[in-house]
Amino acid sequence: MEVPVTDLPKEQLYNLSSESSQQYVGQQFRVAHLTSEKGKTLNGKMCRVVGFTNSYASNPDCRLQCKITEGKPILLKSQNLVHPSSRVMWDLLSASQPLSDAKIMKEITQALSDPSNNQPGLRPDFRYRIGLYRNLLQKLVYSENGNALEEDAYCFPCGAAPPPSESEDNMAYMMRINKPGCVGNNKVDLRLMDLGLKGDGVATCSICNEVLGASETNLVTLPCVHQFHTACIQEWLSSDLGRRNWNCPTCRHSVPSNMSTYIIEYDLELQNRFKEFLLSGFCHKCILWVMERDRNMKLGAENEHGEMTMNQVGQTSEQVRIRTS
Repeated sequence: MEVPVTDLPKEQLYNLSSESSQQYVGQQFRVAHLTSEKGKTLNGKMCRVVGFTNSYASNPDCRLQCKITEGKPILLKSQNLVHPSSRVMWDLLSASQPLSDAKIMKEITQALSDPSNNQPGLRPDFRYRIGLYRNLLQKLVYSENGNALEEDAYCFPCGAAPPPSESEDNMAYMMRINKPGCVGNNKVDLRLMDLGLKGDGVATCSICNEVLGASETNLVTLPCVHQFHTACIQEWLSSDLGRRNWNCPTCRHSVPSNMSTYIIEYDLELQNRFKEFLLSGFCHKCILWVMERDRNMKLGAENEHGEMTMNQVGQTSEQVRIRTS
């Protein structure tokens, strides 16, 4: 009889988790989110992962050996390493218009309405984030009487979870030591949860050179996080040049053949983000960069171990035809 993964001792869980850490060796990253005085001087610098100590006793947090400059490698957690190209996220933060309190209240209420949120045995990190939502909801109801909230009331840490303890369960332990680095400023701002789902009134569609209006949602956001008017990218990919290259007009990143999933459905995708924060703790920037980069991926059927597998959505062979329905 197989033992469920979450029932294994932490040392065995560590050995399973360390397999994913091994894949980082040899790769380059940008250092981010270090908070010590010395660490702050390293944020933003490039480093290469040169090794990994596969020993639970001496390395219980799965730290990687990273070389920044000449000298001895330093140990960093994966959550302090971000992909170099994630810098594009900062461009999206230039002038985003905040969501209204009424909109945030509506989205939080819908996210909390799922019956599974009230079941016993929820993961501690999940319960913690439900508590954050409920506390903010109470403050927003109170603020309707004219008591404006402080800016920090809308903000939580990316990956928000209770501090680790001796009693933390195995699932919380696995999620903590495998937490990816935040591609933004390590902060969830619920007022900006629709980042990349609409225009910001500053950025332009590089095809027509028109500004993407702050309330415009009839857009396409490609995996490279560049945005265009839906009609513009359709016309570009239907042109002779587009058919020959079939890539992003801004950065030449390859464009997926099934484009329909990259057409923004504002209300649905905004609600999915509010729910995703409860599940994973990802901020709006990480959801956009990690969860939405390949929208042609979806959860498939369970395998023989009861685990969900990822299946590729069927790709259309008619690349020029972009479904808008």
